[in-house]
Amino acid sequence: MSGEGDPSGTAPVRTPDFRALFESVPGLYVVLTRDFRIAAVSDAYLQATMTRREDILGRGLFDLFPDNPDDPHATGARNLRASLHRVLASSEPDAMLAQKYDIRRPEGEGGAFEERFWSPVNSPVFGPNGGVVYIIHRVEDVTEFVRLKQRAVEQDMLTNELRIQGEHLEAEVFRRAQEIQEANRHLREAKERITQQNDEVARLLAGTWAAPAAWQGDDPAAEAVHEVARQTREARRRPSAPAAVRGQERGQGLVLVVEDNPEMNRFLAESLAPECRVATAFDGREGLEAVRTLRPDVILTDIMMPTMGGDQFVRAIRADPEFDATPIVVLTANADEDLRVELLRAGAQDYLMKPFVAEEIRARLGNLMTLKRARDVLRETLASQGQDLAALAEEVSVRQRELTAANRAKDEFLSTLSHELRTPVTGVLAWLWMLRQGQLDAESTARAIETMDGSVRSLVRIIDDLLDVSRITRGQLRFELAPLSLVPVMQAAVDAVRPPADAKGIRLVTVMDPEVGLVRGDAGRLQQVASNLLANAIKFTPHGGRVELRLERRGSEARVMVSDTGVGIRREFLPRVFERFSQADASTTRDHGGLGLGLAIVRHLVEFHGGSVAAQSAGPNQGATFTVTLPLAGPPDAAIAASPPAPAEPAEAVSAPTLAGLRVLVVDDEADTREALQVLLEGAGAEVGGSASVADTLEVLRHWTPEVLVADIAMPSEDGYALLRQVRAREPAEGGDVPVLALTAYAGAEDRRRALTAGFQDYLAKPVDPPTLVRAIAKLAKDRRRAERGKRRRSDLPRDTRAKTILLVEDDPGTREYGRAVLEQSGYRVRTARSGEEGLRVWAAHRKEIDLVVTDLVMLPGRGGVKVWQTVHQQRADVPVIVLSGYPLVAEMLEARTQGVVECLEKPVEPEHLAAAVRRALAQAEAR
Repeated sequence: MSGEGDPSGTAPVRTPDFRALFESVPGLYVVLTRDFRIAAVSDAYLQATMTRREDILGRGLFDLFPDNPDDPHATGARNLRASLHRVLASSEPDAMLAQKYDIRRPEGEGGAFEERFWSPVNSPVFGPNGGVVYIIHRVEDVTEFVRLKQRAVEQDMLTNELRIQGEHLEAEVFRRAQEIQEANRHLREAKERITQQNDEVARLLAGTWAAPAAWQGDDPAAEAVHEVARQTREARRRPSAPAAVRGQERGQGLVLVVEDNPEMNRFLAESLAPECRVATAFDGREGLEAVRTLRPDVILTDIMMPTMGGDQFVRAIRADPEFDATPIVVLTANADEDLRVELLRAGAQDYLMKPFVAEEIRARLGNLMTLKRARDVLRETLASQGQDLAALAEEVSVRQRELTAANRAKDEFLSTLSHELRTPVTGVLAWLWMLRQGQLDAESTARAIETMDGSVRSLVRIIDDLLDVSRITRGQLRFELAPLSLVPVMQAAVDAVRPPADAKGIRLVTVMDPEVGLVRGDAGRLQQVASNLLANAIKFTPHGGRVELRLERRGSEARVMVSDTGVGIRREFLPRVFERFSQADASTTRDHGGLGLGLAIVRHLVEFHGGSVAAQSAGPNQGATFTVTLPLAGPPDAAIAASPPAPAEPAEAVSAPTLAGLRVLVVDDEADTREALQVLLEGAGAEVGGSASVADTLEVLRHWTPEVLVADIAMPSEDGYALLRQVRAREPAEGGDVPVLALTAYAGAEDRRRALTAGFQDYLAKPVDPPTLVRAIAKLAKDRRRAERGKRRRSDLPRDTRAKTILLVEDDPGTREYGRAVLEQSGYRVRTARSGEEGLRVWAAHRKEIDLVVTDLVMLPGRGGVKVWQTVHQQRADVPVIVLSGYPLVAEMLEARTQGVVECLEKPVEPEHLAAAVRRALAQAEAR
């Protein structure tokens, strides 16, 4: 805050509010005392921990954030406490590994603990004597990253479990194979006995099939022998074509039988068909073709075959990586152990000695198919999990890159923010030192004051940009939309930036089509868009350059173009020009300052209006053009000019009113701010008192009654809202009705709305221009004196007005209380409502006794004033309605005249005018 309001020009210059700057930093920071109590906290930390500043300041860190009682393994609080003790003991920073430290959700959301992971760093802050006086606790919320890592570990555990199960299954199959081999040994012994018996039968039958042909007669034995011989000859004459696949039921395994002997081939197929599907081939080459075509689950092959033998067939299959795991069982009548070993080494899983029984071969092949299916499932599972793990690893990698980029952007932004804050502060400190040393003459002193004023205002702009970005990301940026013409809005923006353009010798050109038409928007926000683009163009245009603003209509859209002859934009940076914190040059050698927020704010504001913004540049030193496109709200001939907010005039150009003799009490816990305000207001002629807390203020009110009270909101122990409640609880003679102005660093639209709703008569955000503060105090005092004059004139009013009942519907608390006081002092009974919806409820309950309605027009939450007067007119057309509005009375007022509205008063309304309008309306109603 500068001292321009002081006539002497020597008032102390207020140091910037570093606490507010710290609280708005996007990182998660907490300042702790040596006994681990919270001394300060950033807004980002409050949002991450779901807490409020007023609930945690001054309280112990571990009282607020205990370990989760439902987690017996919780160690977060103990580990953090140990780290803080290490900082105190070593006076050095202490970085901790990622910690599991659960956070309790607010009571309104159930109060349960939520699992969270944090990466903390604790750093000491040293006092003048070199000892640690505070600890800065900085954390990053790494919950999502830890959860991704946990998922990867769980996938590894599942993969390992499946591998172990597969190994167990292979061991079981091997055990079963050993048992089958043992059974096979017994079968071979039985087969040898059968062979001996067959030899005996052959001897009995004379060794040939030809001998029985000579047998004659009706001998039954001869007939049986002849039938066996006949069937054998027919079987041997049958062609050796491969059999089709037998057994077509889904889910059954497929066995490929490769055997050149037709009888054996058919026997094997028929033996296996009840248990599985079977395909047949009669040599190795035919078998290879069937393997590639049918992809069998198990292969059963003979050894001795024409064209390609079984050993070559096995090696050919194993040479193909696609079938290297397909089980192969070899059939052989050769008892040579070396041959069997060679076949097993070539890739066969098992062998069967001829002859064999069907049950044995079905058992062996069934085991192999079970193992094959298990391996296939395991392979598919591993492949699927491998893909999942690969995708998870890629996701972790992407998130890691995003975190790295975010950390880098955060570090760059904090570095830039530090530079942008320290640079103007350095100049202020230098000028202050020279002023204290008395080294400056009158001309240099004036230059010092002007320079410091500009530095402080640049800091305010930085804070405003940060707050706008914060509101945008939280969706709390509010707009007052109305039909408006862009011409006066653009002209106001041009007028606001003309001084810096003139200072650089830049030619500022405007080309605006007056018939461009209406847009529906917020005049202040659209002026902010144009001002940001123009200021950006001026900043990046060298001395003697040119900046042009062009406003034109293109079809159903309005187009605003801001072009310059400046440094231009690199082609690779154009896609990122509207991103937050993005700068074409973030190095320490950059030529232009700023945080990289202005264009990001422009994009969000334009998109909120349903439009778009684009940037074009041919490259470095080729200038740039920014084009804003907004949808038109109606044809040009329906345009209603809406004036933009008046640009703030330089403080030295505005003469503040005098506060001569006015008693003002300043309440602020910051001694420097309180002292500066007292000196400022005393310089304006006021009699000023000061207090540092709610308790001190109440004590002052016991023996001194101010006419206006200026109060901070954020104060320790009890805040400004508690002060307002306790003041209003007092009798009027004890200062209970004193007007209270909120002067606070909470500068958001929601903060203003909350303060006015709570009952503050006015609201100003720090830092405030001295003339603005003086004018606001003077207005509050003037309003109070007008109300008192109206009260003194009450006895002059007609007697019959005292029984009339008036419904006052107004959302602004100050205006509502002012209207109530004026009407009650005029002798009327008054019922009030804070919104359109509440007004309709009051009307429904008391409409028979209400004689007149006074309602706001468009600023009511819920249903607006239009709905109120329409309902009144529909239900009781004899009740007159008076409408109040802070906007120019345009089309809505013309419509209102036809729906029972008898007076349309523009705010602010003098008490005499309001009382007179009420008397006229009631008199007209009685005359009807």
